[in-house]
Amino acid sequence: MFGGAFSESTYTGDLWSFDLIKKEWTALPSPSNGPTPSPRKGHSFSCLRSNRFLLFGGTLKGDNERDQKQQSKELQDDEGDEEGHVEKELRGELLSDELWLLVFSPLPTWQLLSSSELSSRPTP
Repeated sequence: MFGGAFSESTYTGDLWSFDLIKKEWTALPSPSNGPTPSPRKGHSFSCLRSNRFLLFGGTLKGDNERDQKQQSKELQDDEGDEEGHVEKELRGELLSDELWLLVFSPLPTWQLLSSSELSSRPTP
C-alpha cells in the first residue's frame, strides 16, 4: 500500500506491506536514491505480479502558488462542475496524471513511466 491521507492537510508517501498469514503490517524502506512519487491520496495502486506494482494519479498538495494557479486554469478549461473546481483550488490540491512503476528487487525502486509532459494519456 502506498500513500494516503491522515487528514485534509496531511498526505503520506509511506509504503506498507500486509502479511496475510501473520495479519501484520510492515513499513517498507523508502529508496535512498532515485525518484519517488509525491505523497498523495485517491490514487490507484495495482499489482502486476509478485514484485511489480503500478501507481496512477491521485491528489497531491499544491507545492506553491504557481502550481495552484496552473491547476486552477486547467480545471477551468475542462468540462465539469464549476463548484468542484473552486473547491479543489481553495484546498490547494493538484490532480496527478503520473504513472509510476514500483519494483522490488529486493529493495523498492520507483520509476516514473509517464506524466503530463506526454501528449496522449488518461486523465485522473
